[in-house]
Amino acid sequence: MDASVLTRYKAFIQEHDALDQAIPKLALVGVSTWQPPPESLVKFNFDSAFNSYSGSATTGVIGRNSQGSIMASCSFPHKNVADAFVAEAYARKQRRSQELKVNGAENKMLL
Repeated sequence: MDASVLTRYKAFIQEHDALDQAIPKLALVGVSTWQPPPESLVKFNFDSAFNSYSGSATTGVIGRNSQGSIMASCSFPHKNVADAFVAEAYARKQRRSQELKVNGAENKMLL
């Protein structure tokens, strides 16, 4: 191997290590892990994703039992969405709609 290539490689590694030490590490703040529901319940989680380029959003729903197995899942596309705030509002609206359906039945589900 050419000595100049080896010298440049070592300089690159030293610079990388120095930058790695100088840049503060990012910490995930407020991140929580999924907690299972009680034994006889199914827990549903809702979230939305927003695409500002197309003005569309999708709300996703997933239901898991106490072992974490997926019992149900679905997604709902939305068009002409103004921003991420509206996308989250769609998720809340969908959640409320599901709560009404669940509460009308005799199923035990945790939303």
